[in-house]
Amino acid sequence: MFDPHGEEVLRHRSRDFADRPSDDPLFAAARRLGLPAISLDPAPALAEPVEDDAAFRPDAYGACFRGNRFAARALAGRLTGAEDRVEAKAHETMAVGFLEAWSQAAQERRGDAPSGRSAIPRRFGSRGRNEA
Repeated sequence: MFDPHGEEVLRHRSRDFADRPSDDPLFAAARRLGLPAISLDPAPALAEPVEDDAAFRPDAYGACFRGNRFAARALAGRLTGAEDRVEAKAHETMAVGFLEAWSQAAQERRGDAPSGRSAIPRRFGSRGRNEA
């Protein structure tokens, strides 16, 4: 990320396609710049959407990332290296973040989003306790 003067304020280099850290550092760096918010008009529709049976369907998103989340948790429990477990936990955290964002967006579309709360449970520890 660069400031308006071209100075680098944040750098992240992904190692592979699954390396997707939290957006929190990005948003924190943007807030530190103290720039005013901008308002964007909706993007123009450039083409009519076409149904494609091979496309990833929005109703499958939750199942996909719940599976992703629990697969990462299972791997974290099997891995022996501390660094490997950290990576698996980070991947689980990423999946949880996607699920929370998806849930919040769905609630907002329906008009029933509770203020500041997600409809999915927070991360649970390996023994099933809520680690809120």
